[in-house]
Amino acid sequence: MHELHEAVAPGAVIDWYIERLDTGSAVTTLRAEAEDSAALGSISAAYLSIGEAIEGNRPIPYGQRIQYPALTIANLIDGRVTGVRFETALAEAIIHERPQRNRIVQEPKLVSRGAVEGVIQTLSNRKGLRFTLYDTLHDRAVSCYLRAEQDEIMRDVWGKRAIVEGMINRDPRSGRAISIRQITNVEVMTEREPGAYRRARGVSPRRGDDKPEDLIRRVRDA
Repeated sequence: MHELHEAVAPGAVIDWYIERLDTGSAVTTLRAEAEDSAALGSISAAYLSIGEAIEGNRPIPYGQRIQYPALTIANLIDGRVTGVRFETALAEAIIHERPQRNRIVQEPKLVSRGAVEGVIQTLSNRKGLRFTLYDTLHDRAVSCYLRAEQDEIMRDVWGKRAIVEGMINRDPRSGRAISIRQITNVEVMTEREPGAYRRARGVSPRRGDDKPEDLIRRVRDA
């Protein structure tokens, strides 16, 4: 990010921090702090444009000092690593194949309104509200972005299971949720007590109760 910083916003004083590092899914989240919000916006837009250029197999619109590390990340794809993504608060670029010149590889975006269930982790309110949801189906990190006025709905939800509704961006190949934006609701689910299933009541007749066929016959003959 230092080279991109110097190319896009030279002279801007920006401190970079690693906010999150998930070894299981190899997700690294960087946080920047600066007085100049316009410089941060320019760097974020440039970062996304690099990912989109690689995703569409187009030339990266920056010099070699930026192209080389960006392509090195994309070239990690080797079968064991099935894809990489460049993500910002506004959008993401998802790359599934190593960059190849003279070949356009751009899969359609999968964005739709829906809901994802999972466990809320890694809340952050620095320069925007964001949290990570580990979805129930795949146990993979889903980045969730909130608007500034939605801070109340995130009180006391860390570590809890919830359903997050909004615009879901999905991996075009696997269909797995990648991020959720324009969030409309976060519904925290009630945790069930261990062994609660033992109190469930079924429909099987107990000893002395009428059998279902007898009840049906009685209604039919009435």
